Amino acid sequence: MQIVRTLCVFMAVFSSAQLASADTDSSPLSRIDNYLAKGVEQEGFSGALLIAERNEIALHQSYGMADRDQQRPITADSVFDIGSVTKQFTAAAILLLVEQKQLTLSDTLAQHFKGVPKDKRHITLHQLLTHSAGITDSVGDGDFDHMPTDVFFKQVLASPLAFEPGTGFRYSNTGYSLLARIIELQSEQEYEQFVREHLFKPAGMNHTGYLLANWSQDQRVSGYQLGEFSVGAMTERYQRDGKISWVLKGNGGINATMTDMFLWYRALRNHTVLTPHSIDLLTRPHVKENPEGRSHYAYGWAIFKSPRDTKIVAHNGSNGIFYFDFIWLKDEDKAIIYATNALTPNVQEVGLTAERMLFDDAFTPDPLTLHLTTELLRVAQAHTGSPDALEQKIVTAYAARIDHPAYLNRAGLALVRNGQIQQALPLLRANLAIFPTDGNLWDSLGEAYFTNAQYSQAKESFEKALAFKDPDRCYWCSNSEQMLKRIEKKSNPL
Repeated sequence: MQIVRTLCVFMAVFSSAQLASADTDSSPLSRIDNYLAKGVEQEGFSGALLIAERNEIALHQSYGMADRDQQRPITADSVFDIGSVTKQFTAAAILLLVEQKQLTLSDTLAQHFKGVPKDKRHITLHQLLTHSAGITDSVGDGDFDHMPTDVFFKQVLASPLAFEPGTGFRYSNTGYSLLARIIELQSEQEYEQFVREHLFKPAGMNHTGYLLANWSQDQRVSGYQLGEFSVGAMTERYQRDGKISWVLKGNGGINATMTDMFLWYRALRNHTVLTPHSIDLLTRPHVKENPEGRSHYAYGWAIFKSPRDTKIVAHNGSNGIFYFDFIWLKDEDKAIIYATNALTPNVQEVGLTAERMLFDDAFTPDPLTLHLTTELLRVAQAHTGSPDALEQKIVTAYAARIDHPAYLNRAGLALVRNGQIQQALPLLRANLAIFPTDGNLWDSLGEAYFTNAQYSQAKESFEKALAFKDPDRCYWCSNSEQMLKRIEKKSNPL
């Protein structure tokens, strides 16, 4: 009976979305839709946007390609990596166990883990939920570092604290990994199984998870690094590995459809999975995120004020390729859910732009145009002449537009990572022609030369990186020093 009811409700909601999106061109929803549709034409934008009003979908549109090679478009059923929006599921699961009297928010790490170092024994669940424990942000080597469970948590608990627990704010992914492990230990269920059974299913969410969701091949969405390089679908990587790393579990990386995330919003709004008291705890401003107090952290959500002085409950998440934004306008009984599979800085604020357009008829956003880094990548890949000619072309045609070293640096390093070293080197050299005393850029050029086995040029670049070090903030110096040692070993293997 529950399945039939959920389907019927969804059919009614979807019909309402179709009607709402067909409104006049001057309506806020139509203006938002047209803005993103033009972004597809002008920038190659790809993603999806859903706007909910009360219990209904007012707008749900998809834009661009899920897979460019196959020319397969993003649809209403497409699955996106939601990044750190995952944290609200972990927070909700903790609160559910509190409701069931299996946990309390004052429980400490020492109650759930053996051998906790003295400085961390009294860290509470509340402090982990609010990033006020001082726990390190991350350990391990990336999202797919499958460290054994005991090794991972031993490293986390051995890491130094940023401050005395309860006295500050520091965003910590591993703090939510600790919470996910506590959920497993207390419930005697694997993390995904618990949230699937106790959160997703009651909300009607059949297409959300890591490994257990029922996704078809056509639902998969490929990610595009810097809007250009395909990295495939995260769901495919999970299934290939057959497990989820603790670097990711509970703090990020869950995949979901936009419709499922709407159903989650509705479940929170209607107190389907948590009591009103727990929802209040989930969305209450607990800890300042900054000294000015412009925003606070709740449990898996950030809290701040809108330009209309209304309460916004929101969280975003990204793995650097996918980007997801969930904006709950609690006082105004609306929600904006936004996703893209091709993150560049110019599309990161689409959710907040849509929020402003929704309430301000006079606001006209700047058009979504191709980001400069993506444009530089495409110029490099289309170039058929010599490397020197490409370097000169970049300096001549783009120096006036390149007002920050990050544009070419990101493009060049992305080309290195994707095995296009002959295109990367000219871009990195061009960057130094524009910013010749930036030590970090010399370090990047050294990496490219080293990758290409040009060790003498690499050595010279790393030496210049150290010569141009910033005495107060030389974040590249350690790498340059280590790379010079590696070059020395290659020159003198004995």
